[in-house]
Amino acid sequence: MASDRPAWAQNLPSQGTYYYKFWDFATSADLADFVPTIVTDGAGWDGSIAITDARGGVLACTNTTTDDDEIQMDTEWETIRFNKLGFTYYIYGRFKIDDATQLDLVFGVHKRDTTWITLTSDGIFFAKDDGSTDIKGKSAFNASATSEYGSTTGASTADTSYHDFEIRVVTDANTLGAGVISFYVDGTLVGQLGSNQSATSICHDEEMTIGWAHRNGEAAAKTFSIDKLGVLAAPTGTT
Repeated sequence: MASDRPAWAQNLPSQGTYYYKFWDFATSADLADFVPTIVTDGAGWDGSIAITDARGGVLACTNTTTDDDEIQMDTEWETIRFNKLGFTYYIYGRFKIDDATQLDLVFGVHKRDTTWITLTSDGIFFAKDDGSTDIKGKSAFNASATSEYGSTTGASTADTSYHDFEIRVVTDANTLGAGVISFYVDGTLVGQLGSNQSATSICHDEEMTIGWAHRNGEAAAKTFSIDKLGVLAAPTGTT
């Protein structure tokens, strides 16, 4: 096992050559790696995206008070592609929301776009709909509608406390697009998708960004606060 892995990845199994990245959101350098997409239905956007005072650092993303206002945050580069056979990919985040019901939420990886909450063609992520407290795992591969997503039957219940969210993608040793996607909250498996469970296939022909998004479900400002974010993946271009 490589000794230079971040703390969250120290106990992950060694798989030879790998890529990892970790953000603790303690300095502005962490924020600089992300590109925001702001959607507002109001006259102007006066929300905030900033590192806040907290032990170890926290990035707080706060919308304006207009219903359906949205902040989407993506890495400025697309660094994950699930195309290495027989490899386990990890995406991890520790975050909280300030309203368990009145907002939409996504967290994970997806093909770069500016409409992730509404629709993304390719991605693997946690998702919560406005009006619901269910957080489910989703998988999209060449999707043209959200009805084409794979979705876990199991779910975690949203609240306003910090939780650890983790996605593990285990690719098949022989066939691209086959494998198992597992979703964990606080170390507990809450849902799982195989390549033949709802999803047509694990997306494997696109590089994807890492990030999150949240959208107001009412005319009140909502905040997404993220403490840590990490990814461990096969190097881009490997098979």
